[in-house]
Amino acid sequence: HYILLDNQWTTDIFSNPGLVSDIDESMSSIRIHCNAGVQVVTKKATLKNYGLVWFSEDSISNILSLANMQKRFRVTYDIEQGNQF
Repeated sequence: HYILLDNQWTTDIFSNPGLVSDIDESMSSIRIHCNAGVQVVTKKATLKNYGLVWFSEDSISNILSLANMQKRFRVTYDIEQGNQF
């Protein structure tokens, strides 16, 4: 149940219902373009201590956008600590 923090991604999307709560249809949708093609996502969910994220069980991973994360939290990266955030 990993969460990927992606510096090239522009939105937050989760596929694992065990990591989020309050999964529900959104009043809007988003088209996500990736290597596998285009996916239309119509659900949102709540990620604890973070807020709303898009949700689709058809996605292959749980992704947080680094840009969105930086809007909420201070993010640091230390190459001497095993290349981790």
